[in-house]
Amino acid sequence: MKAAQKRKAIAAIDQWISRERVCEILLDLVRIPSVNPPGGEGPVAAYLVQRFKMLSLPAQVTEVEPGRPNLVGTLPGRPGGKRLVFNTHLDVVPAGQGWSRDAFDPWVSEGKIYGRGSSDPKGSLAAMVHAIEAVHAAGVTIAGDVVLAGAMDEEVGSLGTRAMVGDLQADMAVIGEPTGCQVCIAHKGSCRPVIVVGGRSAHAAEPEQGVNAITAAVPVLAALERYGRLLRRRRHRLLDSPTAAVTLIQGGTKANMVPDGCEILVDRRLVSGETQDQVTVELNAIFSTLRTRHPELQVRIERFGPTTGGPSETDPTHPLVRAALKAVSRVRGGRARPHGFTLNCDMTIFRGHGVPTIILGPGDPKMAHQPDEFVPLDQLVASARIYAGLMVDSLGLAP
Repeated sequence: MKAAQKRKAIAAIDQWISRERVCEILLDLVRIPSVNPPGGEGPVAAYLVQRFKMLSLPAQVTEVEPGRPNLVGTLPGRPGGKRLVFNTHLDVVPAGQGWSRDAFDPWVSEGKIYGRGSSDPKGSLAAMVHAIEAVHAAGVTIAGDVVLAGAMDEEVGSLGTRAMVGDLQADMAVIGEPTGCQVCIAHKGSCRPVIVVGGRSAHAAEPEQGVNAITAAVPVLAALERYGRLLRRRRHRLLDSPTAAVTLIQGGTKANMVPDGCEILVDRRLVSGETQDQVTVELNAIFSTLRTRHPELQVRIERFGPTTGGPSETDPTHPLVRAALKAVSRVRGGRARPHGFTLNCDMTIFRGHGVPTIILGPGDPKMAHQPDEFVPLDQLVASARIYAGLMVDSLGLAP
């Protein structure tokens, strides 16, 4: 009987899922350039508050930094039930170069919506909002609260989710990121060691009087490149290999001075079982080997830059995972199976608080941070249906 009631409720909700409506929401969101850095999440949060007000549902914003709020909106269910949190971020990365059109003037072409954030993550955000609208419009009462938690700052340090996760009282969580509508139960983490190569300054007209830190960094860079290749030999069943890439380098202070320092930032992606402490040990071993060949080399890890956090994983047998796989199979057809998410996201923060969590949303993760970023419309609509069905399947219906 309960299964039949759920099927009936989901069918009623599906009648309210509208391609035009979810498309409209996403276009509105992309037009708000919530670029981080520096961070402009306030107008996105205000837009979402208005949508919740239109439904007479509670929503509030809480500033984490001036002008940079989190958003929490709630679809109340039966009192005393479990809480399912849908979390995604309000910020997007800068547009960068290479766009064929204005990145914040979204356009629709050949079944896709283009624009910065259309896939990462505003496609997920639009689908979450529309799923809540559809459940509310269908008059379906869920046996627990459904919470939309829009976080600021995910693209830099995840300050938003860190600030609110403890107050959300989540029993389960869904992170909205582009997964191609696949259920991801594990994701890579990251750490960013900042390596300093030392030298000695001198006038550029007499370079032999100094030690050029940029030149001294050359063997360090070569060793880091070899380190990245060696990491490819490690394998995780869902996440493939860990990686290491030099992404920033800075040296020198003046055009006519031999540089006495060179900073190298390494973006190190971690798979389950790897830690920042392990990375420290590995890099220090590399530096020790280099010093045997270059006795004068001064190199050390100065600090670690901010990231979202380490890798995390959810038990594939957890009821949330089973409910998500069921919802995806119902909407997309076939038999869904768990996958891994090779990027980093706020799942690690929820898992750190003991909350069973999955990652699920429309779009190709390879389009994240790319010019002419897009999300397929069929996945956008499918995600709204999946999210709504997941509310019913994971929390149940109020009697």
